[in-house]
Amino acid sequence: MDVSIANETLTEYIQFSERDTLADVQRGEEDGRREFPPSHQTGFSPHELGRINEARAALNRYTLRLREAFDHIDEEMTSLTVERETEYVSRKDALVDQKNSALVHLKQTRGPTSVQWRSVASKVAEAVRGYQEQEFRTGRPPRVAFANPLFGHRLPWLTVYTAILSGLAILEMPINQVAVRMVLEFSELVSYVVALFIGVTFVMFAHFLGIQINRASYRHSQRRAMNVVASVIILLLAMILIFVLYKMRGQVVELNATGLSANAFRTQAAAPQSVNWLSGLWQSLLDILPWAGPAQLGTAKYAQFGLLLLNVMVFGTGTLFSIGRHDPDQDLERGWEGRQAAERERN
Repeated sequence: MDVSIANETLTEYIQFSERDTLADVQRGEEDGRREFPPSHQTGFSPHELGRINEARAALNRYTLRLREAFDHIDEEMTSLTVERETEYVSRKDALVDQKNSALVHLKQTRGPTSVQWRSVASKVAEAVRGYQEQEFRTGRPPRVAFANPLFGHRLPWLTVYTAILSGLAILEMPINQVAVRMVLEFSELVSYVVALFIGVTFVMFAHFLGIQINRASYRHSQRRAMNVVASVIILLLAMILIFVLYKMRGQVVELNATGLSANAFRTQAAAPQSVNWLSGLWQSLLDILPWAGPAQLGTAKYAQFGLLLLNVMVFGTGTLFSIGRHDPDQDLERGWEGRQAAERERN
């Protein structure tokens, strides 16, 4: 910047060369011949004073232009600073407004003053009040076990109880799959699916039997007779299912012993027999005992009986866990479950 201003105001001095001194040399020689100025004169001549004044004027112009350039730069810097601060302030204000708007929207939709929060809070308060009423009525907290979720609120249905029942259902698959495949002549995949369905049926029977036993044992129950009847019906259905599976495994044992195909064995078994149905049923029940079967079956009869006991153990284990999971008072348990569900929704 200072170079450009110097080139603008001090051009004749910047570009001054020896050639430019020729006129002054000639003027000096001429003045010397005329003996001008006189030797006794010690000051500057008018010509020299003019040269000095011209140089001072050029230097003043350079200084003035340089000052004007600096003033212009200061003005631009001031303007840019103001513009920057103004833009920063305006952008900051816009961001603050945006943040406040987002906070207001969040409070209206998710905060304690939102409709959704008030609705959930009202639901929780109502559920807690209902549970406290049932707890006050019975004078005790609910007796429920194995109800804690394994993974917190992410999977509330996956509790210790449901995991145990699922394990029991899966345990039933290898017990029943071979009998289903050989007797019903299903494929490997279909037989596993049917075996899994049988296992789920087993644990559902155990689940509902435990609930009905709990309800029937509650002395204040108004439907005790219905609970007893339901318990007997569920128990009979479970026993029939266990007996059918036992007979299917017995057919597998006899098929292996006789070497017949499944169709031939069913045709032979379906032949009419002149036996009283009551005595036939009694004989079938006696055949469950391993030492009461045909001698040619050998140890296979004991294996068949062991699998029957395993079915009974699975069913009994599921029933015991069901009894421990559910409270005898249905209303108290429902109040507790309602409070748990409302608190999960709030969280």
